[in-house]
Amino acid sequence: MKGFIFFLLFTYINVAHADGDPKESECNFFGLQAEMIMEYRQDGVNMGDVIEKFPSDKELVVSAYERPRFNTEENKRKSIQDFTNETILKCYKE
Repeated sequence: MKGFIFFLLFTYINVAHADGDPKESECNFFGLQAEMIMEYRQDGVNMGDVIEKFPSDKELVVSAYERPRFNTEENKRKSIQDFTNETILKCYKE
């Protein structure tokens, strides 16, 4: 299911930003990847399984798994949002 959502979001970003800044599209794409990876992290999915889903993003997976896993939905949501924003910010700075 998350794979399908990822596909839809990726397609939306590519269509919505077809005439826009390619850096914006790239950073938004990385942000979506970061969001999905951190969702898996917060759900307690095994790190090896996440690396199999995102083999080209091992560094991002490791970064997510170096962060704590939270119990409350509010803290999970904040963690996911913070990780997503930090990834997008890092992309723009590169």
